[in-house]
Amino acid sequence: RMSVDGIDASTLLYVPQETVYDFVHEFSGATDHSPHLDEVRQYGDGDVGTDYEIEVSWWRLSYVSHTRVTDTDRPRRIDWRTTQAPKARGYWGIKPETPPAGRDHATRLRLRLQFDPDTLGSVPLGGWTLDRLFDRLRPLVVRESERIVEGVVRDLEGESRAVELDIHRGPEQV
Repeated sequence: RMSVDGIDASTLLYVPQETVYDFVHEFSGATDHSPHLDEVRQYGDGDVGTDYEIEVSWWRLSYVSHTRVTDTDRPRRIDWRTTQAPKARGYWGIKPETPPAGRDHATRLRLRLQFDPDTLGSVPLGGWTLDRLFDRLRPLVVRESERIVEGVVRDLEGESRAVELDIHRGPEQV
């Protein structure tokens, strides 16, 4: 059983739930929206057993995350876990919501990441503590995540708009 810390990020997209699920299922296209997401290599069709190598870099930090899809519940959820240290697991949650006036659809896209802080020694943190690094990186992560989500919105909704991204750290928020 791992000691758990976690991060949640979610946003609202104005497209059907199936459309959001299909986008997450074909995750390799996400590199188009971030200069820090260098490459996503996908080994499989996106269903259970699919492996991903996700290469990210920022400043002097560079890292490749190795993940595997562990469960799917189309069109609601895709669960995953890391296959190499650090130990982490999470899911993409895709939930329909009541659309605001003038919109036909609204879908909440949520990424939940749970990790074992005791296994972060394999990630080059440059001598920083996890708390200090999180506090320092949070504004960058928010800006970068908003840029990625704005690109996803442009792709899926067919128009550009500002997005609201909720990010928080700690136990899972229901």
